[in-house]
Amino acid sequence: MSPKRSDVFKAGRREAILDAAMRLFVAQGYDRTTMREIATEAGVSTGAIYVYFQTKAEMLQSLCAEETALERAELLEAIRSAAPGDDPLAVGLGAAFRRYIEASTAERREREQVQLLLQYEATRDPAFGATMREMIDSWRAVIIELATEEQAAGRLRDDIDLSALATILIALPFGLSSIDLLRNGDADWATVVGTLSSILRRGLDPSPALVGPAPVAVLSADDD
Repeated sequence: MSPKRSDVFKAGRREAILDAAMRLFVAQGYDRTTMREIATEAGVSTGAIYVYFQTKAEMLQSLCAEETALERAELLEAIRSAAPGDDPLAVGLGAAFRRYIEASTAERREREQVQLLLQYEATRDPAFGATMREMIDSWRAVIIELATEEQAAGRLRDDIDLSALATILIALPFGLSSIDLLRNGDADWATVVGTLSSILRRGLDPSPALVGPAPVAVLSADDD
């Protein structure tokens, strides 16, 4: 059954309000932006905006929850539909960073600014901070589940602490996007993700053949 026209209209207007809010938050700051300004930017009346969101914090919570659900679904779909010979780690990283790889410099910069905004506001607003923690916990659960499957398939070392691995993988997009933002978007994201995939594969793979030769000892003058 196709959705009702009224439902499609409401969903479109809700998305327009969220998009307008994020543009203003990035351009002039979260605290300086008013609900009236968001309504004007979105092309709706001030009264109408409260049908969808009661507060600016509620907008942040909705954006965070919806983006997380979408990205998680994309990641799982990419991994589940991968070809038999594909490396799940490379596929997963490609899916996780797809929006950075495919975005224009301007689009990526806006996304990175929003990411920093969300992190900052999560440290100031207890309710939104709880939402962010729930988001992180949901990602941890997904990563640990996938990593457990990789261990069972013999593609991941048994001695890896999966909780620590999940923390590292979750932190990578935050750190990389912050550096890219500070460097004015000069990162070649396809190369960054490819290099990261290669490094992680070598470190996580249980096959000794992929670990590489043992490091050469450096002799000091006293060893002669």
